[in-house]
Amino acid sequence: MTMARTPPSPSLTPALVRAARGLLGWSQKALAEAAGVATSTVADFERGKRTPVASKAQAIRKALHAAGIRFRPAGVERVAGDSAGPADPADPAATAPARANQPARRPIRWVSARELDDWAGRHEADGSLPRLLSDLIRATHGAPVRLRFPSEESINQPGWDGWTETGSASEYVPQGQAGWEVSTQRKRIAGKADEDYRKRTAAPTPLDPADASFIFVTPFRWPDKDRWVQARRQEGLWREVRAYDADDLVHWIEQAPAVGQWLASRLGTRPEGTLELETVWQEWSQATRPALTPALARCDRDPDAAEVQRWLEGRPAVLSLQATTTEEVLAFFHAVLSILPPERADEVRARCLVATTASAARTLAESLTPLIVVLTEPEPGLAARLVQGGHHVLNAYDDRPVAGGEARRLARPTRAGIATALIDAGIAEPVAERHARDCARNLAVLRRLITAAPGRAPAWAQATPTRALLAALLAGGWDERREGDRARLAELANQPYEQLTADLAPLVGDLDQSLRKVGSTWRVASPSDAWFRLADRLTDADLDRFGDVAVAVLGATDPRYALAPNERWLAPARRLSPEYSDLLRHGIGEVLILMALWGDRIRAASRAGDRAEAIVARLLRDAGRARWWSLARDFRLLAEAAPRRFLDAVEASLDQPDPPIRVLFELADNGLYASHRLSDLLWALESLAWSPGWLMRTSRVLARLDALDDLDDLDDLASNAGNRPFESLRSIHLLWCPQTHATLAQRLDVLDALRTQHPETAWKLMLKILPTGYGTVIRAPQPRWRDFSCTAPEVVT
Repeated sequence: MTMARTPPSPSLTPALVRAARGLLGWSQKALAEAAGVATSTVADFERGKRTPVASKAQAIRKALHAAGIRFRPAGVERVAGDSAGPADPADPAATAPARANQPARRPIRWVSARELDDWAGRHEADGSLPRLLSDLIRATHGAPVRLRFPSEESINQPGWDGWTETGSASEYVPQGQAGWEVSTQRKRIAGKADEDYRKRTAAPTPLDPADASFIFVTPFRWPDKDRWVQARRQEGLWREVRAYDADDLVHWIEQAPAVGQWLASRLGTRPEGTLELETVWQEWSQATRPALTPALARCDRDPDAAEVQRWLEGRPAVLSLQATTTEEVLAFFHAVLSILPPERADEVRARCLVATTASAARTLAESLTPLIVVLTEPEPGLAARLVQGGHHVLNAYDDRPVAGGEARRLARPTRAGIATALIDAGIAEPVAERHARDCARNLAVLRRLITAAPGRAPAWAQATPTRALLAALLAGGWDERREGDRARLAELANQPYEQLTADLAPLVGDLDQSLRKVGSTWRVASPSDAWFRLADRLTDADLDRFGDVAVAVLGATDPRYALAPNERWLAPARRLSPEYSDLLRHGIGEVLILMALWGDRIRAASRAGDRAEAIVARLLRDAGRARWWSLARDFRLLAEAAPRRFLDAVEASLDQPDPPIRVLFELADNGLYASHRLSDLLWALESLAWSPGWLMRTSRVLARLDALDDLDDLDDLASNAGNRPFESLRSIHLLWCPQTHATLAQRLDVLDALRTQHPETAWKLMLKILPTGYGTVIRAPQPRWRDFSCTAPEVVT
């Protein structure tokens, strides 16, 4: 008797480990903890830098096995019955909470039978029809299904055109095993069906006809289909016989909008406001030579990738991610899918669509099957409606301010990580290291530093920019409901606002356009991208106008300041609001940073980079209480644009007998909670403290602010109103978790200086930074644009 042998478990490879983590939603750190190895062991193995010793490799395999992962010769799978996974769409009980009160559902028809018939007559349909079927099965079947449909150049392989196996039936996929025969022959369809039927009945391997189904598919209309099926069933050779023609396929496609969009795009009828995730990735990655890789998009973002994987494996929910650009979020999402097992990644892609307009997203909300919808212009109510309908929703935010901190900001990749990814992509090491240094850890900037691929520049960047587009570049964003915003945009463009919007209207649209418009708001889609493409068209006159506008907008007094502190929360009821929108203020602040870091892109103006410092100095010179209070929300932008000028102004204010900056300590109490604007200043100082070069000055400023802080005189409500200067100082200098890139020697020099100049604060600080039995620290904010990191970070022991 011959015993069946279990196939040997494949050797552990980086791809298998990444796929296993993807199924579990584990980060590298989580796997390392489960296996009892160092995180660097997992990270280096996945990057191909080091192979773990046998004992550690076995520990990794054992940890994954305990979590339900099984390594098969064909790849990785997760066995049922282990840790909680996604709800089964075929199980009504599992999906009932998500589907309660869901919106009305209806088929979404983006392809007609006539269009399908036209497409089937093209040569490309021979190789693409199997992919269409496999995507339809993945998108609509719901229950787990194994399938194989060779497509494109693989269609000439011997054997079945397709094969499926599943434990439960759906409308188009029978239970158990099924063999599929696919034909794009327009004439004599019945003859072709008979030929395939006889051939597969005579040689059904690997299927047993008595326990399997035969399915014939044609993309053309076949009026005698039902008669043919009935005749074959009466023969009783197969457990079941089915046939699908153009009408069946159209009804199937309308249940799977992502698949319908894929086909409609190939027919030249792409639904407005929708994109394939793959299309976005191709445009993002292939804008350079060599093309950017998934490893670069995921670089140093392992915890973020694990969060995406957990979201995908869970019940329908909203996940909000933020990066420098919307396209970067989408590229990261695509890169995360590349580490999943191929069959799982294909399933996600078959259900995923990018909605670039609210109207397109509302259409997708009515889908008959669950989707993964990526919103490039997120609306909270719309996202909630989609989730209510059983869909996963990914909100993709760019660098705009996001209300309520609802978005998870993708980690900035390290300089070393970027260099490694570029070298692996084929860029010479010296060039890769130079790009990693010059891009300031910003992937949007990196894409402009690498040699551009021929023909990849968008149309708006190839034509001579209008005055309106240059004005939009310098504003960053605005709300045209605000009269002040309209006036300043007209000033930047040196033309009437109506003419400006008329010139900008053609530049609003899909992701490859330069502008976004939602309601009354306008935004530059990617400020850094636009800067690198258009800054060389700016002149001294443009920069002069920008300087005047920046001071006017950022220097405007907030009318809420005139109210008593405890009445400021009533400002909306009294119809008091700032003259300029937060969108315009933030946009101008970002442009100041771009000008400071990459002012050399402006070739028609001399020393353009120095203008940012001059504008910040002009804005803060002799600032009074109203100016400091009104500017608080912009402190981080100003500090990053011109650190020296910002610290000069803070120190100058503190030097006065009654420091105007003390207004930031002023409490506003609405009866429920107290708040102040001091936290904005502390966050700005904490971000500068990451720089070894600015650590001494920021520490001295924080010590002086601590001397002004009358914490002992505050009640409990007021003392808990926010961060305090001493807590910022402590978190920066903690011995066991310093919030700075400065070395221990540099930090000790700062402590010595504080002991001399601010002894009371210094002694208190030295006691608080010593290690204790336990402790907590909140990660200090880091600069959004500047790179204060070191090439070789100091190891904390």
